[in-house]
Amino acid sequence: MGYIMVKEIFLDEQYTDAEMYNRLNTEVDVDEIHTIIREDTDCYNIHGELLFRFRKKKLPSGEIDDYYDAIYSFTNSNPSCNRGTANGDKIKSIHTNKKVYSSIMGYYDKFSPKLKYFFTKMKVKPLIGLLECRFTREYPEKMLKAIPLLKFLLFILLIIYQLIHYIVNLSILLLN
Repeated sequence: MGYIMVKEIFLDEQYTDAEMYNRLNTEVDVDEIHTIIREDTDCYNIHGELLFRFRKKKLPSGEIDDYYDAIYSFTNSNPSCNRGTANGDKIKSIHTNKKVYSSIMGYYDKFSPKLKYFFTKMKVKPLIGLLECRFTREYPEKMLKAIPLLKFLLFILLIIYQLIHYIVNLSILLLN
C-alpha cells in the first residue's frame, strides 16, 4: 500500500486577533483571498503545526447530491437574519443582523424571541422546548432526502468524539 502525496502549504498570520475582531461584521474582499485549495492539502502554520487537512471526495457523492437537491432552493430563496452571529455580526439581533443564506433544518431546541414574547404575554409555559423548523414543516419529503448525509456526518463526529475521549484518557493515565 503506497502513500498518497498531498500538497502542503504553510500559512503566516495576516492579521492580529485585535485586527480580526475589528473585522467582524465585514465581508472578505476578493483581493484578500491569496490561496484557493482545490486538491488534497495539509495546511500548517509557520511553526509547522497542523492547522487543518482538506480532502476531496471523502463524503458519499449520492448523499451529497440528494442533500443539495433537497435544501438548495429553500436555503437560497429564504435568507435569514435570525442566525445569531453566523453572518459575522458582533451583536445578536434580528433587527440589525445582515441576512445570510443559512437555514435551520430538522428541529431546534430554543424558541425564537417572538415566540418567547408570545408565551410570556399569554402567561403560557410550553411543555416541550423542541420545535419543528419551517423547512421540515413545509417540505417533509425533502427533509427525508437530506437525512442520510446528516446521519453520515453525525457518525463521523461520533468517531472523532470517541477518539478525542480516548486520547484525553490515555494522556491522563500517562501523566499519572
